[in-house]
Amino acid sequence: MVLVSGCGESNGASNSAAAAPAAPAAPAAPKPRYSIKDGLEYGYEQGISEADRQKGQAAAPITMISYLGRRGDSYQVMVKSGNVRTVAECTKPCEFAKMYVFIGDRFTSKENMRIGPEVLVSAAFSDAMQGHLEQLTGQQKGVATTFWVDGDGKRLIVADASTSGVTR
Repeated sequence: MVLVSGCGESNGASNSAAAAPAAPAAPAAPKPRYSIKDGLEYGYEQGISEADRQKGQAAAPITMISYLGRRGDSYQVMVKSGNVRTVAECTKPCEFAKMYVFIGDRFTSKENMRIGPEVLVSAAFSDAMQGHLEQLTGQQKGVATTFWVDGDGKRLIVADASTSGVTR
């Protein structure tokens, strides 16, 4: 590399832009981990096992997950299957999740489990923390509502979206 310097009148300022190295590019934001979006539901795919491949299964089923929101450092997502709703809650860094199971509006069980990258809700939590998911909202008597499972897990709270304390 050759640097050229000239003499002559100068007010002491130099052209350092030519000699300064370029600033490193900001890292690209991680892409969402969901495969499809349908309204406010996000589809996540799990890999196909070798046993399923041998049985002729060509594609993994897609699990649709809704993002309920965030309160402080806690996040909640919901998986619906027919009349059964499972709400998962984790607190950063999301190594463990509380799993609340409802049949209809009736609470049936709560379980704590370790979640790793192979667990689908782990991908949904990651997307939520990176701001890729929109919060599930609804309408009740003309008022926008949000959803959240309370601290003991026995109630799915439907609240006025403007006062619920649940944030995106």
